[in-house]
Amino acid sequence: RLTIASGRSVTFDVLVVARTEAGASAGYHFLGVIENQAGTTSFVGAPQKTVLGEDVGSWDANVMADNDDDALVIQVTGAAATTIRWVATARTVEVAW
Repeated sequence: RLTIASGRSVTFDVLVVARTEAGASAGYHFLGVIENQAGTTSFVGAPQKTVLGEDVGSWDANVMADNDDDALVIQVTGAAATTIRWVATARTVEVAW
C-alpha cells in the first residue's frame, strides 16, 4: 500500500514477481498516474498492465486506487494450497499543489 496524500499526484512504475518452491514463476509490470483530489483518490486514466510471463494462468496481479485509505494498492491472486512468494518494487514521482 502506497499512501497518496491530499493534493498529490503520483506517477508509478511497479514490477511484481512471483515464484513457488517448485519453480513456477510470474511477472507483471504496471504504469500509471494516481491522484488524491480533496480526499478523493482515483486513477488518472487507466493504468497500463503488462503480463511479462506466467507459468500458471490462474495467477494474477493488479493495482487499484483505494479511495477509503487514500492509497495505491497492489493485489495478487495465487492458487489454493500453494505457497507463492510475491515481491513488488515501486518507483514513483510525486508532485503536490
